Amino acid sequence: MALAGMLLVAMTAWFVPWALAHTDWGNWWLAIPFVGCNVFVACTALLLAFNNSKRSIPLRVEVARGHEPLVGVIVPTASEPVDMVMATVGSVIDQRWPEDRLRVVVSDDGYSDELQARVATLAAELPHGVVSYFRPPKRGSAERIGESKAGNLNAAIRLLSDANCEFVETRDADDLVADPEFLRLTVSHMMLDDRIGFVQTIKESKTSEGDPFNNNELLFYRGMMLSRNADHCAFPCGSGLVWRRAALREIGHFPVWNLVEDIHSGVLALRLGWRGLYVPIVGAFAQHAPEDVANYFKQRGTWAIDSIRLFAFDRFRHMPWRMRLHFIEQTAFYLLSLPIMVLLIIPMAGLAFGQFPIDAAPMDYAVHFTGFAVAMELTMLAFAADRPLGAFVRTRVFLIGMAPLYAASTIRAFWYGAKKKPIYIVTRKTDEHRVYVSMLKAHWFLIAMIVFVLVMSARRDDFLLDFDPGSIYWAIVGLTGLGAFVRLSWFGVDVKRNILSRLQLRSKPDSHVQSDT
Repeated sequence: MALAGMLLVAMTAWFVPWALAHTDWGNWWLAIPFVGCNVFVACTALLLAFNNSKRSIPLRVEVARGHEPLVGVIVPTASEPVDMVMATVGSVIDQRWPEDRLRVVVSDDGYSDELQARVATLAAELPHGVVSYFRPPKRGSAERIGESKAGNLNAAIRLLSDANCEFVETRDADDLVADPEFLRLTVSHMMLDDRIGFVQTIKESKTSEGDPFNNNELLFYRGMMLSRNADHCAFPCGSGLVWRRAALREIGHFPVWNLVEDIHSGVLALRLGWRGLYVPIVGAFAQHAPEDVANYFKQRGTWAIDSIRLFAFDRFRHMPWRMRLHFIEQTAFYLLSLPIMVLLIIPMAGLAFGQFPIDAAPMDYAVHFTGFAVAMELTMLAFAADRPLGAFVRTRVFLIGMAPLYAASTIRAFWYGAKKKPIYIVTRKTDEHRVYVSMLKAHWFLIAMIVFVLVMSARRDDFLLDFDPGSIYWAIVGLTGLGAFVRLSWFGVDVKRNILSRLQLRSKPDSHVQSDT
């Protein structure tokens, strides 16, 4: 990673000043966004290389048998399938932790009588007080602090105040305890270091073969989070997470300003001097992960809006600069969507109209841009070097394929502003497999534009003489990323069988018409 980073620095210094010196200001409408977006992409890649130049893996430390502290576990639910919730609660009880050292609260925002009865049945089989069912105040009531999951958690945690639980786990209703030593391997670090405010672990999901929607985020959980460890700024990711109760008391309550509370609560704790730790064990295993475009867009769009609102209106103030850079990198991942969209469109506009943002000989431009592009690709590849190639390819594809959604989320985040909170919708726990062509209008438009411009440009007599490697590079990047993501729009649907079925239905006579005989 260090060598790739140094190469990127050298190639950025080689390309960017040259591009500025050869900018065609006569075509300013192309030149300004083109150069500006290239600079943003370069800065993001340099930040990635800098932040991930070192990693820290904590030693394996376990709580000694017989010395387990009392741990409260909150399972917030909002109309998830009852069997799914009970499987999660059962996995909490079945891990290798004494039952009498647990206080599990199923906090039900769905007010399900069936769930209440099932929890009561389980509670009767366990020592008194181990598992309890709770209905938080209704949304909008004066007793409730916040809507959605944050309000649920804030209500449920009051039940643990009198139980003297020094540590509190928050576990999503569909997330099983994956490692039976989960609490033993996380709480141990907080017992040894009283400045650790929370411990986050890996979250994996039940996915189709090959994880087509990249739900397991291998590069994030097996790479980036270890780099955040090196600067003591791992942050909460919703589930597979244990908090120190004192840290939660100091931040007041789970924050309700953003759509979801996880990253924001970590920012508040880190700002107050608490440390975050990441332990690379699989602490949570989701029983379902979104594998249809509509549900996936909903989930990732929420994450994008959350991160961008934090960056724009919270600005990670009063945090050490190294720590702040990690959070900026997290946000830059989403903001990168805007320059990607611009860099897909501008080169195509140049090819279409024969006007380019750079005024230089094609070979001169090819030498400078190719080195810059190769250095960026090598930096990303070096970052993923110790991970499966498929994980790198999926991340690369999704960086381009999700650009239209993240660009829209960026605009929405700024439109809502600091005082108007977006509406939160719970991610579905079932898939709705169908053809989502209409949801990818931007993808189809960009693909059609790129193909049309390439075909028209190739027909020109001067195409080879004025060959533009930058435009061709972005065309290939765009077609690869957008095209691969379009394929997911009908994931789970047998398109051929679906078409044949429709044709057969059309060819059959109307069964409602009676014969004259």
